[in-house]
Amino acid sequence: MIKKADWFKTGIAFTGYWEPLMVLRRWGRAGEDTLKMYEEAHREETFRFLAKCGINLFITHFHKGFGMEAEKEEMEYVRQQVRFCHKYGIKIGLYFRIDNVIGETFFRDIPEAKNWIAVNQYGEVVRYGTSSWRQRICFNEPAYRQYAKRVIRYALLNIGADALFFDGMTGRLEYDTCRCERCREGFKKYLLNKWNSRRKEAREYFGHDYIEGIEIPEWYGKDGIALRDAIVEPEIQEWIRYKCALFADFHNDIAGYVYSLKPDALILSNAGIQLWINAPAYLGVYLPSLCDGNEIVMHEDGHFPDVRKDGILCHRIREYKAGETLGKRVAAYCHFSDKTYFLRAVCESLAFNGGHFGHIGHLEDLFHIVMDKGKLGYVQRIFNWGREHSDIYRDSESRSEVAILRSFSSMTFNCRMPWRDTILIEQILIQKHIPFDIIFDEQLDSLKRYKLLILGSQVCIGRENIHKIINYVKNGGKLFITGETANFDENYRRYIKNPFLHLVKNVDAIWIKDVIPGVKKEIWFPAWQFNPKTGRFIISGENPSTDLKEYPFCNWALPENTAEIFGKIVSMADLSILIETSSYVAVNWTRKNSWEREYLHFINYDNENIVSKSKVFVKKGVYKKFVFHRFDPDTADIEIIQKHGRKAVIIPEFQTYGILELIK
Repeated sequence: MIKKADWFKTGIAFTGYWEPLMVLRRWGRAGEDTLKMYEEAHREETFRFLAKCGINLFITHFHKGFGMEAEKEEMEYVRQQVRFCHKYGIKIGLYFRIDNVIGETFFRDIPEAKNWIAVNQYGEVVRYGTSSWRQRICFNEPAYRQYAKRVIRYALLNIGADALFFDGMTGRLEYDTCRCERCREGFKKYLLNKWNSRRKEAREYFGHDYIEGIEIPEWYGKDGIALRDAIVEPEIQEWIRYKCALFADFHNDIAGYVYSLKPDALILSNAGIQLWINAPAYLGVYLPSLCDGNEIVMHEDGHFPDVRKDGILCHRIREYKAGETLGKRVAAYCHFSDKTYFLRAVCESLAFNGGHFGHIGHLEDLFHIVMDKGKLGYVQRIFNWGREHSDIYRDSESRSEVAILRSFSSMTFNCRMPWRDTILIEQILIQKHIPFDIIFDEQLDSLKRYKLLILGSQVCIGRENIHKIINYVKNGGKLFITGETANFDENYRRYIKNPFLHLVKNVDAIWIKDVIPGVKKEIWFPAWQFNPKTGRFIISGENPSTDLKEYPFCNWALPENTAEIFGKIVSMADLSILIETSSYVAVNWTRKNSWEREYLHFINYDNENIVSKSKVFVKKGVYKKFVFHRFDPDTADIEIIQKHGRKAVIIPEFQTYGILELIK
């Protein structure tokens, strides 16, 4: 495990201006206002202003894909930004678009790089969206890895970067996944390494043991595997596993090189931490396989912390929880054209993201919103408050007693039931104020810390993981199961008898047949764009309403049988803490490593209105003292009564964010 730089622990609030002038001109977007903003991004006064705001990390342009020779002039222009950042106590990170190049100049400087480009199953060059002048890179190409390391070395040792931001650090949409000869040979090598000594098992899995004859799966059209209900074909399963392994190897190789040059460097990457998409199948990204040293991952989507008209919370809690489980922090967009939105977005990040503030808009956003509209005050106030309470966040960890499993095989090889049940149950836990952790297969060895494990239609669970779960139950853990959990092994082959049935008979587990959607239709928002003048993302289109049986499934829903599921979870888990508050409030439970202090973080997603008389019921004799810290208004006294055989802590009213400190 890489030791994080001390400055990382103070809570990152970052902005940036990472599009080089070259690409702005190539896009056809470089008007007079753009040129003016570009110059502002390189003036000393700008960094004095950022320091005054409370920004402690600035991401700037460096390598967009034109190539080191073509971008050399702008790379050198970064030096004065480095100097200004360090003068005002700001760390600086350099942007590296790592997944594509701009062949017009890149191939001029490196002609052989034409052979580094990804091609699809038809032998066509894979391009970046509608930008035909941008070509995707094959991550299997050793020469490109060496080139990337040359860029990294120059950034860290020559320019003096404190951090690197790798954009596009993810696999490709399945139909655009590279199928060049390197990848075809790589897939064959992967299969042989895995199965050559296990020919008998291979015969049972593939139907034959001629591993050498198995090819990369190909598709008709662009649907590929993304919309499939069940992925049972062995070659497709292995192709997905191979993609995840390849991308993890590339990611870890690059990160390892960064730390070999500068051990205290910070790595940010846009690695696809989005738990509403089947990332392993669709993108070749399995988060637990990525490197320990990748401290911050970007989270990009068009959903912002809010309350819908039907009372459903929109949030980033899933992503934050996955990041915490994996030892990472998540940088979500926390733009501030609107004060109420900005405060709940930043406070949500503080509460669920270890005291980090997030991505506080692009530089032009800061200029338009803060300087032009005079909103510097509340930006400074939340930054100051978070840092004044940094001891609450520093070296803290989850105290949740409930875990919900997202198993690789279940969530990857079935794009319907596991997603539906898991997402709906997660939403129940959030809106019914039961703190929980999202865990993956890799965390099944540490189940003893939880009172309850939830398996939301985790249809595919291998024997090894089944044994871990059964041992957990035998040692006192409780199990809540839904749907078709564990009817199949990790390769989607049906068991003769479900291995968890005997647990239910012994009342060590509860199994409910259905998690019933509360609505028939939901709208999925696939596309968005950011408007710097308003500071908000704008939905650029809506897909037709999608039946809940289909993938992708919308994050924002509660099932019809919410009360049943919630009641059974509470009755069997014997939770140490029960919380009564508004359904518009979400709660996170953390502790310091010493275990002497614990914290309940309360976020109000309807923060135009005040929350009053929230109650926390704790077991008698566990905690000696309680302190409530409020962002708005200030810290206030609490009231303690006895109710239902527990000590009830009545929390004073709060508007956006409050922390109940529990002292043993």
